Amino acid sequence: MGSTTSVVSAALAFGIAATIAVTRDRWAKESRYAPLPPGPPKIPLIGNLGDMPTLGREWETYTQWAQKYGEIVYVEVLGHPIVILNSFKAATELFDRRGSNYSDRPSTTMLRDVLGWDWIIGFMPYGEWWRRHRKVFHTYFNPKAVVAQYPVQRKAAHGFMKSLLESPSKFEDHATRFSGTIILESVYGYEVRAEKDPYVELVHKADEAFNKVAGSTFLVDIIPLMRHLPLWLPGTKSLRDAQKWKKLALDMRSVPFKLLQDSMKDGTAPSSLVSEEINKIQSRSEGPPDDLDVVRNCAGAAYGAAADTTTSTILTLILAMVLQPEVQKRAQAEVDAVVKSRGGRLPDFDDMSAMPYVECCITEALRWRPVIPCAIPHRNINGDEYEGYHIPAGSVVIGNIWAILHDATDYPEPEAFKPERFWGHNGHTPARDPLATVFGFGRRVCPGKHLAMNSVFLAFASILATFTISCAKDESGNDIIPSTVYTYGSTIHPQPFECVFTPRPEAVEMLQRAGEF
Repeated sequence: MGSTTSVVSAALAFGIAATIAVTRDRWAKESRYAPLPPGPPKIPLIGNLGDMPTLGREWETYTQWAQKYGEIVYVEVLGHPIVILNSFKAATELFDRRGSNYSDRPSTTMLRDVLGWDWIIGFMPYGEWWRRHRKVFHTYFNPKAVVAQYPVQRKAAHGFMKSLLESPSKFEDHATRFSGTIILESVYGYEVRAEKDPYVELVHKADEAFNKVAGSTFLVDIIPLMRHLPLWLPGTKSLRDAQKWKKLALDMRSVPFKLLQDSMKDGTAPSSLVSEEINKIQSRSEGPPDDLDVVRNCAGAAYGAAADTTTSTILTLILAMVLQPEVQKRAQAEVDAVVKSRGGRLPDFDDMSAMPYVECCITEALRWRPVIPCAIPHRNINGDEYEGYHIPAGSVVIGNIWAILHDATDYPEPEAFKPERFWGHNGHTPARDPLATVFGFGRRVCPGKHLAMNSVFLAFASILATFTISCAKDESGNDIIPSTVYTYGSTIHPQPFECVFTPRPEAVEMLQRAGEF
């Protein structure tokens, strides 16, 4: 027990001493520059530690600060500078126009040393290793390349509609399976058949772990020596949980990859991102020895990121249709006019341009409840100045997507779901497009956004064509109005809610034409 106490005391002493040194050094340096951006008052040594949000809804706290201090807010935690950007103007200027300086990622002890998640492209430092991964993503997920995934997405959407017809109360499970099916088949060539597929379940559990970690700051990040503490000590629960989270992430990266490698050996592997890249590596006479690691990392990261975010957006659209029946009717009328003129089939990708209101609904869903309310933090390499304020080198720079997309100047009545705000017909000027914000910023923008948008369009248009969604009823026949309060974490989802999917007259016939019956 004495040795344990010594370790704890040493860790705390080191943390305090390091904080004093960092703070003293920073004060000495900052006196030479322009003033720091405004923010909550700081307490000596600990800075704004007591002001930082702890319940996982940090974007709400940041948005409140924006209303008080402005578009750029500065806080400091134990000597570490944090800058929060709350406007489209500031995020665009720093992340896009000054991208060479603002594309790095902060390195945290929990992510890097405890969990070992440095293989995930979203968390990688800016540099050559990251560029090699980005190149693979761009090869397969650029706007032209994702056309190759149309058959996979089409089949998954038709299966989604059949599942809704057979068991509508499980719509959340069906949406999760739809998203997981697309990414598993396109990345690994793995076809999901079972309702409770083990690989879909794996990514769902891994995403839950990501959600808990990526949007949080842990004590071990502030006092790195804590990672050496015995796990039975009070206050080390996050370190104990990390052992489970680490295994889930590594399984997500390695298990489906190993399955594909085995199928390639016996000649049964279908074409996929991973099989194509492995064939390229094997056909080269020489190349970097870690090429296979790059492919494995990209596949695991795509597998984890795409499924969760696509599911969340689809559920948001379902929720919005329950709450806004008039919006649903207008969108259905547009879908009906298009599909009936094309033989009464289910919607397809070539219908997208003929369904502008449906696209407005999707755009509004992304704005109204952005899946990732705060972008993964950036880090500036060199000190900088913006609007007369100094941004210290090595700052954690956070793009507050929620504040940007709920700015009443750009989006009047920001809490209202109003697809019409993006309606650009008949001389009407549409509101600022959230797609320039919701997928992240600058050189770190999400590389899978084109695949995700295609998946969401096909699922949503197909739902509108085949079902009418309405409120569930209580025992007295009254509508059960779903909540618009979302879960919290690095990604958000609607709280579980009930609704009714009523098949439209054309539903079965459309699915028969699609070969689902």
